[in-house]
Amino acid sequence: MADDNAWAFKLPVLSNIIALGLWLGFLVLSNAEFIWLLILGFVSLLMIDYGLHQAQIISHEYFKVRKYVTLIVVFALMVAVAQL
Repeated sequence: MADDNAWAFKLPVLSNIIALGLWLGFLVLSNAEFIWLLILGFVSLLMIDYGLHQAQIISHEYFKVRKYVTLIVVFALMVAVAQL
């Protein structure tokens, strides 16, 4: 049952905190600072997915793809911030 799973509470709370933090960052930070915040957000979401993977809520294949996509996105954001 989902209510017995700690992720049933943690996932909506963490994802909303990250989303609100990114939105606030968009409103108040410079471009470079916001890109660094995006990097932190993507890494945080990957850490959440790692927890979901460890709890066997998401599959190994999904998590593997998620790692590679996050790596590509973080690299692209680092290139973007280096060009500012």
